This record gives sequence, structure tokens and C-alpha cells, in this order.
Amino acid sequence: MQKIVTIVLLLILAAAVLPTTLLLCVGMMPTIAAFFIDKTKQQLKGLTVGCMNFAACFYYWLQLVSSHHSLEEAWEIISPASISVMYAGAVAGYFIEWGVSIAVSMLMLQKGRSKLKSIRKKKEECLERWGVEVTGNYRLDEYGFPMRQKDE
Repeated sequence: MQKIVTIVLLLILAAAVLPTTLLLCVGMMPTIAAFFIDKTKQQLKGLTVGCMNFAACFYYWLQLVSSHHSLEEAWEIISPASISVMYAGAVAGYFIEWGVSIAVSMLMLQKGRSKLKSIRKKKEECLERWGVEVTGNYRLDEYGFPMRQKDE
């Protein structure tokens, strides 16, 4: 019931500010697509694209609000040039998300490599301290007992 009331209130609000609704619906289409494309739980792609897309739409929204805030003004603002600028903001959001995910994956890879290096160093220290028996890498006889090395 609460969802229905929320949707009805949003529709009433959208109708009350119809020029803004028109401008943002046209300008924010890449954000809507990004939210549908991103299947992850956090939906970071939609968030990143949405923020950059809204930043690009904000200038045109300010133009609309500072003028008469009419449908005619909204239709004048919606032109191929303004749509290109709005969608370029979304493209910038895609590039930011792509670049950050690459940087994070490289950082995690380097962190894993350094952890592996420290584990190998600790293993060598344990091998020097306790001997080859701690590794489990020695020959067993037919009964499962360790065989003596010739140097022992």
C-alpha cells in the first residue's frame, strides 16, 4: 500500500513540474539504461553514470527554472546539441566507472602478490627453524613412515 501511495505522489509531483520532468526524462535516459544493465547488488555503474549525467543536465535544468518554466521552453532546450552534452556526461560516468574498477583490481592484485611474498618468506623461516618435516615433502616407505635421508 505504501508503494502505491509513493508512486501516486511521484506522478502528481511529475505532473506538477512537467517541464522539468520532460527535460530530465530525456536527459537522464543513459542513467535509466545503466540501472537496468548493472546487475550487481550495489549498482555502482548506475550511480556513477547517474551522477555525471545529472551534472551535465543541471545546467539546462537551471536554464529552464530561471526562465518561464514552461513546456515550450523545455522543448527549446531539448536540442541535439544539449542532448549531446547531457549524454556526454553519462559517457564520462562510464569512463570513470571503468577506470576506477581497473585501478581497484590492479591494487588488489598487487596487494595479493605482496601477501603471497610475505607468506613464502614466513614459510622459508619456518623451514629453517623446524626442518623439512614441516613441509610434508619427504619420501614415505611402504608403511607410510618417513624414510631416512642418506645425510642423516
